[in-house]
This record gives sequence, C-alpha cells and structure tokens, in this order.
Amino acid sequence: MHVSKIEEEPTHYEYQGDVELPKLIDFHYMPGVVSVKDQFGNIIQLGSETKMKFQKYRKYTCKDYIAYVKGNRIYVESKEPVLEYIDVDVIAENPTELKKCYNPDVDDYPLPAAMWATVKQLIFTRETPWMIGKPSDVTNNSEDDTQNRVKE
Repeated sequence: MHVSKIEEEPTHYEYQGDVELPKLIDFHYMPGVVSVKDQFGNIIQLGSETKMKFQKYRKYTCKDYIAYVKGNRIYVESKEPVLEYIDVDVIAENPTELKKCYNPDVDDYPLPAAMWATVKQLIFTRETPWMIGKPSDVTNNSEDDTQNRVKE
C-alpha cells in the first residue's frame, strides 16, 4: 500500500495509507491488523494514536516507526522521511472484500488452508450436536396424518 505524508516537521513525519481498509474484526485489545511492515520488510510497531503521541519522548524507541488505525485508514509515524510503501496484514470481517473481482460462483472462498481444520472442528463440536439434539416433529401426529392420507 502506498502512503502519503500528511504531516511534516523537522524530526516528525506522519503518513496515511492511500487505500481504505475493509471492515476489520475488532478484538478487545486491538483492531484486526495483524502486522505492518515497511518497504524493506522491517516490522513496524502496532499501537494506538495515544502511544504514537508519546513515543517520541521515549529514550530508546523514539526513532522507531509506529502504526495505528484510525477510522478505516492506517497511519504511520516516523522520524525519518524515507517511507513510501507499507505491507499491511489484516483480518477482515468479510474476506471477499479484499479481492476486487470476487465471484462466488467461480472463486474459492479466501480461507487459508491452515484454517480448514479449525473451521471443521468448530462445526463438528458446536453445530452438529446442537442439530442432532433438536426435537423431532412427531408431537402433533404429523407423521400419522401423512400415512393416513396416503392410504386414502
């Protein structure tokens, strides 16, 4: 994703991602952003806007990049003016929004192969027992009525 400078001071640069993020899964402790990397593959710290504002006053980490999500955009703060592209990994609420031309009739659902076992396990442990435990519909003699109609 390309980033644009939105704030520039002699020792402070703030960048904004040019692309809006899809609706992300909200965890209690952070938004659904897994990782952010710069154009060289270096990991950028993920935090909040408040952490970003106080980061510049820390002794050892004041020069580190820090990224945060605000609205549907990602922002990165830095002391260096060399950032142009970032790589963002997210967990979207609807993964089909990440592919521009998703066709459900032709394309596979974008679920990594590593997650198949987890999804199957959740289905078998949570959904199947509930469906098996549902009462059958024989309380109103519904089966007997159909048999009587067939005999007549």
